[in-house]
Amino acid sequence: MDFNNLEAVIAFGIEKEKEAADFYERNSETEMMSDKKQMLKDLAGEERKHQKMLCREEAKHKLALETPYDAYMAKMGG
Repeated sequence: MDFNNLEAVIAFGIEKEKEAADFYERNSETEMMSDKKQMLKDLAGEERKHQKMLCREEAKHKLALETPYDAYMAKMGG
């Protein structure tokens, strides 16, 4: 993966967090011991939190890029 900008780094992070959560969830479904099953579910939940955090950062980054453009367009009458 080529990390030329912040968007690429965040997108990569989101995908990896999703993959990790899916991994833990899949493994929790086959785990027979309840304490291990719960641990895997908890880990999946943590990965989902990380994914949401990165999605929020991605949205902030996009907003930071769009706001000056929108202001410019408003100024130009477009």
